[in-house]
Amino acid sequence: MKPAASIVINNYNYGRYLREAIDSALAQQDVKVETIVVDDGSHDDSPAIIRSFGKAIRPILKKNGGQASALNRGLEAARGDWVMLLDADDRFRPEKAARVLDAARRHPAAGLIYHRMQNIDAQGNRLDLPWPKNLFTGNITRRVAASGGWWEYPFTTALCFHRRVLERILPIPEDSFRICADAWLAELAPFFGEVVGLPEPLAEFRLHGDNNWNNSARLAQTRSAMETQAARYELQVNVLNEALAGHGIAKRLRLEDHWPWRRLQCKLSGYRTLVPATWAALRSPGQGGNRARLRNAVWLWRDAFEEHAGALRRLAGAQSEQA
Repeated sequence: MKPAASIVINNYNYGRYLREAIDSALAQQDVKVETIVVDDGSHDDSPAIIRSFGKAIRPILKKNGGQASALNRGLEAARGDWVMLLDADDRFRPEKAARVLDAARRHPAAGLIYHRMQNIDAQGNRLDLPWPKNLFTGNITRRVAASGGWWEYPFTTALCFHRRVLERILPIPEDSFRICADAWLAELAPFFGEVVGLPEPLAEFRLHGDNNWNNSARLAQTRSAMETQAARYELQVNVLNEALAGHGIAKRLRLEDHWPWRRLQCKLSGYRTLVPATWAALRSPGQGGNRARLRNAVWLWRDAFEEHAGALRRLAGAQSEQA
């Protein structure tokens, strides 16, 4: 019997969280779903954990190839009309699949359904408020195109795709998206169907010492990390434009419209481009709501002030030592 939906879990060396992720997929209420677990060449106890679930899941054990490679294998194997992604260090709430499928029935043109996420710590304790605050529903093609492909979407675990969209946008380029493969899916899907944002936090996003997102704040002040991230954004925009051209879509993404890239470039310039970057923040259609755009502009000026104040303190310290 064909499942109502497929859940694809991608894992690499997250054995300490993997069982919770699989359990959360198997605990879905009211709908029949299949659970596919793709292990991307882990060298911890992940393979043994996957085997312990027996026939309750569909395992795919492969050599390490990166996140895009793992997702491609899992998405190719999925049989449901709707496919829900789950990172192995996160977990679903029991009502997630039913809520998503209900939204799909109410929005037959939807190709991407997403929802808010609840941050948790390594032990599973709740942190902060659910996010993203702003949600989009409907045809957001123009908004995405006008913001360089970037829009305020959550990460992998909150993204659900209809098969008809996946058939258009797969495979994910594996060389370009060894990490951040969700960017390819979330930024390309709006060109092939409507988007629906659900207000419920239907998944929990785990913040711990090893995931890239949690480390980004610590690394944000290092120039090499900012340059690496900026280069990743540039690569994403270029690859997405190639995909749009390949599908005969006339729209092209401009890097200058990509707000996170503009913010990084402003920091890397020593805030010499503060004024045009502020304007980019205030007009970015990828950020929902005027309040959010103003907040980004304020944060940019706060960062510039702190950088300037820090430079003055370092200068004063150097002069004091020389004296």
